[in-house]
This record gives sequence, C-alpha cells and structure tokens, in this order.
Amino acid sequence: MTTTTTANAPISHVPPFSSRSVAVSATERDENGGEGRASGRGEEGASMVELPLAFIAVTLLALTVVAMGQVLLDYQHLAGAARASARYATRSEYDPSRSPASSSRRPTTSEVVSFAKESADPLPADGVVGQLSADNLSGRAGDEVTVTLEYEVSGGAFGFVTNTVNALGGLIGLPDLPTVTLHSAATGVYE
Repeated sequence: MTTTTTANAPISHVPPFSSRSVAVSATERDENGGEGRASGRGEEGASMVELPLAFIAVTLLALTVVAMGQVLLDYQHLAGAARASARYATRSEYDPSRSPASSSRRPTTSEVVSFAKESADPLPADGVVGQLSADNLSGRAGDEVTVTLEYEVSGGAFGFVTNTVNALGGLIGLPDLPTVTLHSAATGVYE
C-alpha cells in the first residue's frame, strides 16, 4: 500500500478530540486569558428546581397507584361480603321453637344486613349500606333474593390523594373530584 501526497497539502496528525479543548470550550475566559466560571452556570440552579418537582410528580404518581389498589381491594371485600350475605340470606335453619318444629326459619332482613356489614371487614361497618330485594322472611324455596351493598371510599391513600388533588385544584379554581361509591350485588336462590 502506498500513500502519495502532494507538496501543497502536507499531512499532519491532529487528535480527533482533546479533553483540554473541551474544558476550555465549556468555560469562559476571564480578562487575563485564564479559565473563568462555567458558561452553563444557570443549569445547576435549574436542576435544583427540577429535582423536587420531578420528585413530587413521581411521588403523586406512586400514591395514585397505591390509591387505586386500595379501591380495588375495598371492592373485593365488598363483593365477598355481598356473596356471603346472599348465601346467608337463602339458607334455612332448624327452628325448634316453632310448633311443630320446622326447618324453615330464615334470617330477618336486618340480620342479613348486619351480617353483610360484619362480612365486609376490614371496611368500617358504619360505611357499608346494605339492602335486600325482598323481605327475607316471605321468601319461598326457589325464589331469588338479591343483596346489594354500597360503600363510599374514603381515607387511606385514596383519601390523601383526593384531598391533595382537591386542595391543589382549589388553588387554580378546579372543582372537587367526585366521590367514589362502590356497588356490589349478589343473587341467591332460597333453599
């Protein structure tokens, strides 16, 4: 392999990138020709402002995910309580106090609603509202009964996120977020 050069174009070796040239080009020269302060001096201040803002955004996003998980878990508790209450409402118990003794004793509507509130644990019992589609004592074998439960989600991570969003939205004139009410219904057939 041969290399030819012309007399007018000498070949010289120039390093493609020098760390000294980068350091000098990234700084300003003071009046004596020395290196001065960095030309991007506002970037340090910008990162000091951006980091807390990014941290707040990521934290709110994480809390929102946790709050949605809380809503799903509350719904699971409510749905389980509705199913258990429908099973409880449809069963017949032996009632020796009747004359003649009978196995047709059913729990009353208030007993079913009370059972539903207890079954929805860990949801607060006073927050669970229950109703039956018919009077439970008048049901006959083969009839259907539907137990409907409602629960308004509040407190925990969900309460913190909604209160924070409502407070921040209030500063700029946004309306409050609507409340979240979970509904669950289960139907059973009388024995």
